[in-house]
Amino acid sequence: MAGRKNAQHWYQVHKSRAGSESVEYSKEVVEARAKVSELEGQFLQMKVGYSRSMISEARRMLFGRSKQEELIYQAELRLRDAKAREDASVREARQRGERAYGADWVSRNPGKSK
Repeated sequence: MAGRKNAQHWYQVHKSRAGSESVEYSKEVVEARAKVSELEGQFLQMKVGYSRSMISEARRMLFGRSKQEELIYQAELRLRDAKAREDASVREARQRGERAYGADWVSRNPGKSK
């Protein structure tokens, strides 16, 4: 019996597939991913000359960040925010797709819904 699939399993498979397709075709997700990609490029360009040695860390602790280091820190914060927005848009798109599949399934199978 372990190898056999039941209707609940297939419902979950198709619901997940609908959520993935929703993410794939979502305009918001595409825009969020483009923004993250752009900010990652900027962040990596800024970080090229950035040193993480113990001496530079001690200098930062004593004197604070330099202007360049502050710019890098701000870019890192913007990148984190953009990644969080991307994750949220992916999650919302997936949920929309799954809900749409569930509503469609219920409309096609009114006797089987709980």
